Amino acid sequence: GLGWIDMMGGAAFGLLEGAGLVTICIIVSIAFFPKSDWVAESRLTPMFFSLCDQAMDMSPSDIAKRVRDGMAEIQAHSPPWFQ
Repeated sequence: GLGWIDMMGGAAFGLLEGAGLVTICIIVSIAFFPKSDWVAESRLTPMFFSLCDQAMDMSPSDIAKRVRDGMAEIQAHSPPWFQ
């Protein structure tokens, strides 16, 4: 039947759902805790910056400014591998 199609669809949906949840957590962290060591030293956070930036196009301007300022601060004080 549809066993493998169902599993592949579920895997794709789960991947998108997980990426969305991680992006939301990173947005909240960057907006309210941009100077946190764990955010600045994370290897996962930079991978989601493009998604965060795209999400800010649909966000209220004050939140978008906080997140973009936090991303700029993280990039300015990031280790060399981040560049």
